[in-house]
Amino acid sequence: RNTSFSGFFEIENIGEEDFVCSGVTSSCGCTTTKEIHPGTIIKKGETKKVSFTRNLNSPGTKFVYVSGNCVTISLPIEAEIL
Repeated sequence: RNTSFSGFFEIENIGEEDFVCSGVTSSCGCTTTKEIHPGTIIKKGETKKVSFTRNLNSPGTKFVYVSGNCVTISLPIEAEIL
């Protein structure tokens, strides 16, 4: 039985300015991310992938938060233990 799963989100900058990431956090220590870090710039019209790994020993919906110069993006990750 797998105790974790991985996936990714794509964030597209549809704003008028470059998005400058100031931080990436998760709602629980059971979720980790890759590819986006403080200082990452997503230019206007550009898409950036955010990969994650989620531990399934902690059921329920968890979130990844990407903060920057204009907004904080909340990315939900749902997992059901079968």
